[in-house]
Amino acid sequence: MHGQEPTDLPDYYQLLGVSFNASEDEIRRAYRRMAMQWHPDRNDDPAAEEMMKKINGAWEILGDPESKAEYDRDYFMLRSILAEARLREVKEESLEKERREAQQREAEHRRKVETEKRRQEAARRERERREAVERRHKTEAERQERARRAAEERRRSEREQQSELQLDLYAAIAIGAFIIGLFILLVLISS
Repeated sequence: MHGQEPTDLPDYYQLLGVSFNASEDEIRRAYRRMAMQWHPDRNDDPAAEEMMKKINGAWEILGDPESKAEYDRDYFMLRSILAEARLREVKEESLEKERREAQQREAEHRRKVETEKRRQEAARRERERREAVERRHKTEAERQERARRAAEERRRSEREQQSELQLDLYAAIAIGAFIIGLFILLVLISS
């Protein structure tokens, strides 16, 4: 522990498989159990010697009340630092998640706005197209109406001209008949 930073502190409680508030007797029993399990004379595992060193280190600290008190102070400081770091990490993750969700909501909103703009633009173009078709139909109908009226006017004018020609013809015939009648009358009177 001397010269160790709290963040380098091994978790001796976890190593021995006991809780932080374990009694001296519980710690002693856990040490003996682990020592029996990992002693190189009893365990052929290549990691047994290294594990036994760690177990002995845990017993040196947790078996001595002064060393345990110093270790516990450092242990709690480390747990506090780690808890604060984890809390900051969780807050940062939460903020990042909220930021991503806000970006997603904003992106979704922009997509909806763009979709609505495209829909409105398409509706506007369709409306303009229909209005243009209606104007063409109306213009065509007006043109046909003007053509019909012009044809009617021509026919009326032609009928009037024919009527005038007929009247002129009748007048000429009447005048001609009158002149012939006068001529016959003159001939009769002179004879």
